[in-house]
Amino acid sequence: MVVEDSSTGGGIVTTAWAGGAGQITGKITYGSGDSATTEAVTTGTLSQDGTFTLDLPGSMDGAKLHAFTGSFFDVGAQAQADSGTTACSGSPTLSSASARGVMLLVNVEAARNGSIVPLLAASSGTSSQSAGGFQIGGLLYVDSPVIVGGKVVCTSTYSGTQVTGTVTYRLNLAAGWNKLTIRESSGATSLSGGANSQDISLTSGAFPTDQWLFSPYTAPIPVRPEDIGSPVR
Repeated sequence: MVVEDSSTGGGIVTTAWAGGAGQITGKITYGSGDSATTEAVTTGTLSQDGTFTLDLPGSMDGAKLHAFTGSFFDVGAQAQADSGTTACSGSPTLSSASARGVMLLVNVEAARNGSIVPLLAASSGTSSQSAGGFQIGGLLYVDSPVIVGGKVVCTSTYSGTQVTGTVTYRLNLAAGWNKLTIRESSGATSLSGGANSQDISLTSGAFPTDQWLFSPYTAPIPVRPEDIGSPVR
């Protein structure tokens, strides 16, 4: 079920879908840099009331999958690129070095167009960009079973303010499509003054909600697995 974010300030206020009937499209991104390609891999029907169907592909072309090694889930590298003054400890542990995967980006195409995600604010009156955080769902395809565990802690400095980010991995992924929940909680509303913290946990098996939120203020779930989980933004 697609719903809309009708909030005008902090928090997420959902209302019924008013974008009319249309199409749901699932896309992946493969390759890297200037050669990266985004491709639709499945389409479904969106009804007037926001209900939709989207059949997931039974298999994916191995040439379009991303390795779990290297940049996949490389939180430290992403945080370093973001801040330039980041020190990280720990790393994800993988049960299989050969597993490969890709994330699915789901778009709505009707009178309103854009990405939709299963998303919940942590509490009423709290936006995903302020203290409190959010839970966001995602779909990850893997070509073979893999368990991802461990914790990464990164400390950065922004204009003299220390920011600590922690990412905890609890993923038990079966071959094929897997539901994920990425939970983010923040310890401060801004990066100015005082200590700040951001905790992210990744778990598999379910979405945080069955309502898929359409909002111009919501960043889409990353379509590349290696973009997931950066604790410092």
